[in-house]
This record gives sequence, structure tokens and C-alpha cells, in this order.
Amino acid sequence: YVITLLSSRYAPFKQVISSEPTLLFFQGNFLRKAMRAERVTEEEMLASMREQGIGSLGQVEAVIMETEGQLSIIK
Repeated sequence: YVITLLSSRYAPFKQVISSEPTLLFFQGNFLRKAMRAERVTEEEMLASMREQGIGSLGQVEAVIMETEGQLSIIK
């Protein structure tokens, strides 16, 4: 409750606690710096791709870490 109240009344506080989606993989390349910053491994991304029925990196255009921590796979 306190965090919600502060973030709704003070824009600087909201910027500190909210995050932006992060691009982790793009056009066949793992973006290692972004992966380290988000603490995501290549194996975690590959597992997420397999869960969505993707068998090859060539089928993926991008992988994005969403603000909630989920990985979105863009074909």
C-alpha cells in the first residue's frame, strides 16, 4: 500500500521502482550486456523458447524481458 501511494503521488519515486522492458536477443544475437544487467542466462531464454514450441534460434526475431519478469518471444 505504501509503495503504491508513494508512486502515485511522487513521479521520481515511480521512476525508481518501475522498470522498462529490456531487449535481450535481436536478429540472431544475444545482447550479453543486457542479459547480465537483467541476470538472465542464455539457457533460460532457450528454455522459454522451447516452452513456446520454438526449436531454432532462426525462428526468433527478438526476446524481451517484460517489466513483470516474463520473457516475451517475438517470431
